[in-house]
Amino acid sequence: MMPSRRIRRLAPLGLFLPLTLAVHSVRLAAQQVSRPLSLDQTVTLVQGGLTDRRVIDIVEERGVDYPLNASARTRLDAAGADAAVETAIDRCYRPPSAPILRSDPSTPTPSLADTLHLLQQQLSQQGVTAYTAFYHDTSGQSPDWTNRYVSTASNVLADPATCHIGYHWRATRDDAVLQDQQSGFLLKNVLSVSLLTRGQELKAFDASLDKPSLYARIEPAIYAVQVRRPNNVINSFYFYDETLASRVANELSLAVQLCGGGEHGAF
Repeated sequence: MMPSRRIRRLAPLGLFLPLTLAVHSVRLAAQQVSRPLSLDQTVTLVQGGLTDRRVIDIVEERGVDYPLNASARTRLDAAGADAAVETAIDRCYRPPSAPILRSDPSTPTPSLADTLHLLQQQLSQQGVTAYTAFYHDTSGQSPDWTNRYVSTASNVLADPATCHIGYHWRATRDDAVLQDQQSGFLLKNVLSVSLLTRGQELKAFDASLDKPSLYARIEPAIYAVQVRRPNNVINSFYFYDETLASRVANELSLAVQLCGGGEHGAF
């Protein structure tokens, strides 16, 4: 008589497939954790059955590499993203960083005069920027409101003899004049040059006023090139075109380097 054997039933193969896919997804996410999400990846997250809270957590952790413009909003809406998810996406957009231009040993180093001449042209190219900020208080303590902003940098003069950039700055909010004056800075005094969205800039400003729950959605999209000097003094230039804003940030970074500015180790 043969000894009895306990027969172990095998689970259907289909039960293991979701676990396998989940493990693969976790590994893939771990490999890409430092990279901002693309629009395709965000749509996949929204459609993947995750809770809105989990999608927001991932967006806040990694950021996104695309602005929340009309075409992106259309795709996200079609995927089922709600307003809270889209708000997080808009807040966590990470524009391409402005690399510091360094001279290639095989090519001539751009002269300061040429660099500042190009900067003067680029800063003058944008002209007037007009946009609306749609404010929302995530704490629920204040009703939503809007502000209409208009700003202009004119009469730009980038002087290689003094390493100084001067211009006339005019800014209004809802037709009330905020600034209308001559402005400028010495490039040797610049600590850093940053490229970010106007929404991110307003978010940082509100946080500095102890209002971290305020969030502003900007239409149309505006990109800010920030020039930071000692005592956290900031000069900002605004652009509709992200490519132009990135070029300005690059040229400003190079000009600061040529004039001996920048924080220790920044360049």
